[in-house]
Amino acid sequence: MLSGSGAIGARAGLAARDAFSVDFGLVNGRRRTAFASAPDGTRFLFTLFGAGTGRAVADGDGFAVSLSGTTPRSSLSVFTDNFGLITTLSTDSSIGSISAPDCSIGGDVSIGGTLRSAFLLGLSSEAGNTIHFDIAGAGVATNLQIALVSDVTLTTASPISQLRVRRWADLNSEPDVINAPSIGQIRATGGRRVTGSFEADLHLTAVGGASLGRMILAGGLNGAIIDAAGSVGTVSVSAMHDSAIYAGVNPVVIGLPASAGDFDAPASIGSFLVRSTSPAVFSDSVIAASSMGSVDVSRVGSNAASPSPFGVAAISVRRYRRLTGGRAVVGRNVTQVGVFDSQGSYLAEILG
Repeated sequence: MLSGSGAIGARAGLAARDAFSVDFGLVNGRRRTAFASAPDGTRFLFTLFGAGTGRAVADGDGFAVSLSGTTPRSSLSVFTDNFGLITTLSTDSSIGSISAPDCSIGGDVSIGGTLRSAFLLGLSSEAGNTIHFDIAGAGVATNLQIALVSDVTLTTASPISQLRVRRWADLNSEPDVINAPSIGQIRATGGRRVTGSFEADLHLTAVGGASLGRMILAGGLNGAIIDAAGSVGTVSVSAMHDSAIYAGVNPVVIGLPASAGDFDAPASIGSFLVRSTSPAVFSDSVIAASSMGSVDVSRVGSNAASPSPFGVAAISVRRYRRLTGGRAVVGRNVTQVGVFDSQGSYLAEILG
């Protein structure tokens, strides 16, 4: 954040004022930086580097921001002297980066082309509705670092190189979904009073390689379905509840696959680890792929009144472990068709 003696206060040539709208970037052939105050008194500094023009229009307690004529080398920077609200953000073409580390976006985001990176404090709606974040352009991987995310559907024609959050929460009745060709890495880091959980579905369409490279969560994977057309690399979570990780599984499958025919194409899960050893940290969830490397589900259980079968389904598993009250259940190079481990409604099965 900026103080009055910081970047905003240093703009002596710009008078502090409440503004209905301000333009910035290339305006009438001259480069302009815009300074404006929101109705709640938060002061904003808008800067657009490179080609393009921007407009910020006062909207509720923040500003609706629109950009036109930007290129992949353009960059938007927004600073505030407090935590600021951007109500909506749109571009009519590609942009290189969006940096608003003290701002939350409370409405839809529409990128008319590609986006190389975005750094935000938050992405969530105070009204409780779902925000739509759309990136229309293909071919440029996007790095997204957003501290706090909730109730968002993200759709992009480009791969996501990294998605880094403190937590992603699904707080309303509409499922949060990420639609993308592939994601290189997902990290939920947690923080003070933030668990590091992740609660969004993934629909990843890239085949013939890794649809999801790595997922590292400080907290749990909760109420999420990861549907990867290709392979999944490393998954490490504190817990997994009411969720599924499918790699190369027919999209019509619900719950555990019933046979090897439910796998659309050869795909693998490189490693899956539940780090916590608390009771029932793997509950009512499924992991399925034709080939699995290392699988460690820790302690299993169900929180459902009438639990459906859940667990692990594959054609081959290189290494397997489940903790019990006594000795751990382990397996190596498991390929024989049939159930090789079970507890209650939990099954670990090789399909034929």
